[in-house]
Amino acid sequence: MNFLPDGLRRLYHTAVPLPFKYGRAFREALATYEANLRCSREEIEDLQWRLLKSLIDYCYHHVPYYKRVFASHGLTPDDIQHRSDFGRIPVLTKEDVDRHREELKSDEFDKFEPIKTVTSATTRDGLVLYRSRLVEAHRHAVVWRFYRSIGYDYRRPRARLTTPLNSKHEPDQFPVDFSENCLFVHPLAATRELAPRVYEQLQKFQPELVLTQPSNATMLATYWKEQGLEPLNIPLIVSIGEMLYPEYRRIIAEYFGGVVHDYYGNRENSAAAGTDAAGNLLIYSDYCFLEFETNGGKQGAPQGNIISTSLHNYAFPLLRYHTEDLGEDTGYPDDATLPFPSMRIMGGRGKDLLLTRDGLKLPNVTSVLRHNNLNIHDRVQLEQLSIDELVVRIVPSAAFDRKTHLKLVEEAFRTHLNDEFRVTVEVVDRIESSESGKYRLVISQLAMDELRRSLKEPAGD
Repeated sequence: MNFLPDGLRRLYHTAVPLPFKYGRAFREALATYEANLRCSREEIEDLQWRLLKSLIDYCYHHVPYYKRVFASHGLTPDDIQHRSDFGRIPVLTKEDVDRHREELKSDEFDKFEPIKTVTSATTRDGLVLYRSRLVEAHRHAVVWRFYRSIGYDYRRPRARLTTPLNSKHEPDQFPVDFSENCLFVHPLAATRELAPRVYEQLQKFQPELVLTQPSNATMLATYWKEQGLEPLNIPLIVSIGEMLYPEYRRIIAEYFGGVVHDYYGNRENSAAAGTDAAGNLLIYSDYCFLEFETNGGKQGAPQGNIISTSLHNYAFPLLRYHTEDLGEDTGYPDDATLPFPSMRIMGGRGKDLLLTRDGLKLPNVTSVLRHNNLNIHDRVQLEQLSIDELVVRIVPSAAFDRKTHLKLVEEAFRTHLNDEFRVTVEVVDRIESSESGKYRLVISQLAMDELRRSLKEPAGD
């Protein structure tokens, strides 16, 4: 269809309403999720528990990994009678998923039309796992319930400043998905050179909603401010995939011009939460079950590791999956109008920025190594020591060869960062967690200080 003029292509792609394009499973799931908004808190809690009990029973009878784990801990589904009992099931880590991937498949795996996926690699290389087509319909429906709850609806113009997994466009290209009425802006377009073109495209397209990782939007906003461009007027900005620091929120709100919402989810489809009109980050507890657990294993703590369970993934169930994020259970807000509890993200969702002499920069840590065929690490971390000094810490895998790979890693990061840093590579046995208990992919106090400083300066100065 690319040979047709844009007007005809748009007509062709919009002839069928989006909910019908998404399919019957999506429509049925969305109808159910929107009906749940009229339920009481007690009714949602009861629904969540029934879904969780059903999943536990299924895992015990149909998933080899859980058959073995339950047996080794002397458990049966009958032992899980209360929410507090759920904590008797061991936490499932990303390492467990990687090590026991085949065992985690249901013995009815093919029946669920499994979809292979890869996690977004904010703290490590992407993790391969599976979800069913029905789970994907549920995820899609929950996202659209969130969009509609904040005032955005089908085919209203929107822009996406984050790249889908199957995207092939270049940073200086701005394709439009006519079916969704969505403008795509590549994350690598968040540079000083391309920032004016991104601004021009957004002005021309006039999106009502922008979906973005906060680091991408923050870099663009700082460049627009530096270049003396006027703030945009986009009603809704939805932050995904990363920590939405207060500094990020302020400059995004200032330069994109609208209300900044946060959406918490993952490609594992085991967690979902979105902000309401009052700014509460509500846990969609009819879709997932979230726990907050301390490093010592204390379940039900107000603050701790976010342990997630998808209530609908029977093809590849993740019971008590460790998200590697930190959060706080903030209970039911007094000003909430929806029947869901709330939470606060405290850590994780990496991808912090570096400060270079040419401005803020997103280092894309794991992709640098992957694109250079340097899959030789278990963990990696960048720490900026000064404006031109960078340490790359590597916890080596079995494939690591010090004689060969030290120089290759150094060259990969120097090239990626345009020789703006003196790069030192350190091979270490482990990478320590931060004081909050969370592993950090990038550490740069300079970048945060620069962001805070720029917030205090008026536009055009």
